[in-house]
Amino acid sequence: MKARQFVNAVTGYSLSHIKLRSNLFYPSTAEAQAAAMAAANDKKMKEATTTLQEEDYDELPLPRPKLSFQPPSSPSSYTELSFLPFYGSRGGGGGEEKVLCVNKSGHASIYHADACTVELVPSLRMPNRYYPVSCSVTNAGAADPAFADTLNVMDSEGSSFEALVYGDPGPPYRRLAYDDTHAWHWCTLPTPPVEDAESLCYALLHGQQDASATICVSFSRRDLGYYGGPDGTYCFDTASHEWSKAGDWTLPFRTRAHHAPELGQDLLFGIEEGEPSRFCAMDVSGIKTNSAPVMRHAWLEHADPPPEWSLANDSVAYLGAGRFCIHMSFNIMGECGYADWEIMDTVVLLTGVEVVRAPGSSGLRMVKHKSKFLDCVIRSLI
Repeated sequence: MKARQFVNAVTGYSLSHIKLRSNLFYPSTAEAQAAAMAAANDKKMKEATTTLQEEDYDELPLPRPKLSFQPPSSPSSYTELSFLPFYGSRGGGGGEEKVLCVNKSGHASIYHADACTVELVPSLRMPNRYYPVSCSVTNAGAADPAFADTLNVMDSEGSSFEALVYGDPGPPYRRLAYDDTHAWHWCTLPTPPVEDAESLCYALLHGQQDASATICVSFSRRDLGYYGGPDGTYCFDTASHEWSKAGDWTLPFRTRAHHAPELGQDLLFGIEEGEPSRFCAMDVSGIKTNSAPVMRHAWLEHADPPPEWSLANDSVAYLGAGRFCIHMSFNIMGECGYADWEIMDTVVLLTGVEVVRAPGSSGLRMVKHKSKFLDCVIRSLI
């Protein structure tokens, strides 16, 4: 998979491109390793603390948005926007990046990053009232290879599940142009066998060669209170359109995990759920036998915040070629009379890392490239 040159930063109603090579990555792995060694030696000479501080890193200004929507005059939960990556089998590395923009009322459009254009598409049949789960897959049997990518979108409760596909939409009322025989349209998919649940984490497992992809989603039971208890992990076969339960366990990640087949067919990468929020690789080879994931690698070098920094939000974007961009937003806590604590400030740290195979072994190691503080708060990286 060819590495992406940009990563998309999402704010409330806009999308910005951050150039990776000059801002978060060195030209080569060797240069990154040399820089890390020099930084470690410099820290020892200065007898600095082991935790990062704001002044330890350069500031990265967020570029002007490439795409902006006018916020509504009367914002409500139904006007919030979700930006869903629609990158296809090459993950956006081939210059074909698309992003689906959808609000909770179901109104949708596709942003084509290469052409800087917006294409209107039909609204979802069932509006997604909560933050949706989305995975982009490729239909090997598509009639037009240029439009083989589909985007599966499910609301966080698992109550609606649809696929955005390009082809003959059938009944005329689903068409954007009534004289077209091919257009973007939504197809209803079977929902997972869960009730009163909330999605915790999800991942797309790419199939080997011509095998179909699998979407894995972990749910919690809301009838036991907010995130009161696990309901389990369910798998959706994108070819047969069938759900199966993988087990009563949940994927141990925060939000989305990423499958990087070039690093290991059975490995998922992401930020672990709970402290100390390590970037890790989990072995999910036991999913077919109802076995829980096993930790294979965990790294903390991407961030080492001071005790008064509390992780508020994070996201990970897989860039291809073993490279990841990690976003972590921290609330800086401070005392405010009578020993009460309140948020004094929020800082956003972006870090470029690369996972490579360890010399002389089958293991993996993480190489940190660059870390920079963003000059504003973002929602996520995609």
